[in-house]
Amino acid sequence: MSGTGSYVLVGAVAAVGVLHTIVPDHWLPITILARQQGWTWRQVARSAAIAGSGHAISTLLIAILVWVLGAVIAARFGGALELIRFRRRLLIGHYAA
Repeated sequence: MSGTGSYVLVGAVAAVGVLHTIVPDHWLPITILARQQGWTWRQVARSAAIAGSGHAISTLLIAILVWVLGAVIAARFGGALELIRFRRRLLIGHYAA
């Protein structure tokens, strides 16, 4: 990937990442716990780092799992999908002629 497309992709990913972290359900629980427990800034930062790392790692693992499952399904049923696509083209061609 090169050129303007890669810059647009990186910009879009960065924008989604920033907007994703602004959502209150990402920071509000830690804020409430910190206020209730009287945490220091260091404790808040540590908790946020742990929660953020867990969130990022679990999201990455789920994405890898979906990717692998998609590859397995494509390998197993790819031929059937090609057959369906071929028959659909024949049917559309038959009616178009």
